Amino acid sequence: MRDGNTREFKQDAVRLVSEQGYNQKEAARNLGIDRGMLARWIKEFQTDESEAFRGRGKLTAEVEASKAQVERIEQRFELTAERFIGDTAYGTAPMLAWLVEEKDLEPHVPV
Repeated sequence: MRDGNTREFKQDAVRLVSEQGYNQKEAARNLGIDRGMLARWIKEFQTDESEAFRGRGKLTAEVEASKAQVERIEQRFELTAERFIGDTAYGTAPMLAWLVEEKDLEPHVPV
């Protein structure tokens, strides 16, 4: 199975099924990927083609809720954190990207 598939690779994989008539099993086997992964890509592509496969740029509802909470605290109490303590939920790529790149926060998970 391939790791780190590009957006273009995923789009081409979806097109094998949607435009070229391959079935999911055959396309996945030919590409060396899991059929379930291909099925998820197809569903994501069909849901919103323009937003499909954006990777770190696509924030989940959980990340959006956390983002709103942090920004609300900053606005209401004029507090700016230097570090953010959390559990493994903060280990997701979109959340870590937002914490580090946009908020310049250092994630800290106590051991």
